Amino acid sequence: HAHEKMIAVYGVRSGDDPATPPTATTKPASVTSADAVYAGTVTASNLANVDSAGASWTKTTPATQTGAFTLGGYAPATIPAGSVLKSATLRVVYRNTAGLVGDVRTVSFTPAGGTTITATLPATSGSGVQTASVNVFGSSTGALAAAVHSGTSTGASVSYSAKLGHAGAETIDAMQLDLGYLPPTFRGENTSIPGGNCLTSTYTGGSAGQCAVLSTTTAYAGAFYIQGTTYVTEAVIDLALNNITSQVLRFGVVARALWVKETGSISYSGPVIEIPDNSTGFGPGGTVVYLDVYLCEAAASCSVDTSKLRLRAKVLIYDPTTVPNPPARQITIQSWSVQR
Repeated sequence: HAHEKMIAVYGVRSGDDPATPPTATTKPASVTSADAVYAGTVTASNLANVDSAGASWTKTTPATQTGAFTLGGYAPATIPAGSVLKSATLRVVYRNTAGLVGDVRTVSFTPAGGTTITATLPATSGSGVQTASVNVFGSSTGALAAAVHSGTSTGASVSYSAKLGHAGAETIDAMQLDLGYLPPTFRGENTSIPGGNCLTSTYTGGSAGQCAVLSTTTAYAGAFYIQGTTYVTEAVIDLALNNITSQVLRFGVVARALWVKETGSISYSGPVIEIPDNSTGFGPGGTVVYLDVYLCEAAASCSVDTSKLRLRAKVLIYDPTTVPNPPARQITIQSWSVQR
C-alpha cells in the first residue's frame, strides 16, 4: 500500500549478548512444611539471606535423627519476558558445629510444572560455614526455562533434608536460587547454535543442524510477504512454493544464499522477488553507470594496471521503453570528477 510504511528485514551483524549473562537471585516466600525439631526457626525471612539468621536444630539423641522442611516462592519477578535462561543454581549455605563427615543432606528442587531434581550436598569438613551450589537448570527446553521465557514462571518448591548421626547444632542459613539469563534483544546472525554456526555451515536445503533466517516449507499454505528490502548478507533464505502459496520478497534481496523451490502443483504466476517501479533499469528510471578514463603518460603501451585513473563520470542511460531501443536512448552526464 502506497500510504503504509515499508517493513525491511535487516541482518544484524553482531549480537548484543553480554559476555557474562546477568543473574537474578530469587528467594523463598513461604514455608510449606517443617519438622518439629526446627522449633519454628524455618521461616522465609530466616532462609532468604546469608545473615546468620537461619533454620536450626540441635541433635542430642544417640540415634540417627532427621530434620526436613519444604519452601515455596522463588518467582523470578525481575526477569523480563522473552529472556533466555542460561543457568539455574540453587545455593545452600549451611554448617554443623560437630563438623563430622557421615551426615547426609539432600535437597530437591521442583519448578512449577516441571521435573524434580535431587542432589546430595557435600559433607561438612569442619565447623565453618559451607556453601553448596546445586545445578538445577535441567535443560533449555525444560519447564523452568520455558516459563522464564514466556514470563509466566510462578517459582518453585525446594525441599531440604538432613539425616544426622552425630550430635551437634545444624543450621541452614540461606537457600537462594540464582538464575542466569540473556534479556530479550536483537541478536546477530553469527550466534552459535547447537551443532554448528549458521554462517559457516554449508547449506543444502534444510538438513539437520542448518538454519535459514527466513524459510517456508512445502506444507505452508499461506502467503508470506516482505514489504521492503531484505538485507541479510551473512544468512540464507529458503522458500518453498507449493500449490497456491505465494512467498514474495518485495524491493529486492541481498543474501549469502537464496533457495527458491517449486513443486509441480504451483499455480502462482507472479514474481517471487520484486523490484520497485522507480528503481534503476532500462525503463522510467534509467541505468546509472560509471565511466573511468585512464591515462598512460610517456609509455609505449598502456594497461589498467600501469595507467593512472584521471577522470570518473557518472552517466545515466535512459530508454523510453523497457527494451533497449537505440537510437532513442538518451545519455546524461550526472557528475564528473578529475582524479589527482
